[in-house]
Amino acid sequence: SEFWARPSEFVTVLVRDPRTQKEDSWHSHIDYEIFIHWFTTFCPGDRFHIANI
Repeated sequence: SEFWARPSEFVTVLVRDPRTQKEDSWHSHIDYEIFIHWFTTFCPGDRFHIANI
């Protein structure tokens, strides 16, 4: 019998520190920071048996 695992992926997105940048009386834009945290974990799966034929 062998053991295998299923991967699970998790993604976290954080947006912080918005700042308005005013160029003139008609134009402005917003600066902000974006953080992306991504990781994979392996969860135990089902056991299965390989038969020799």
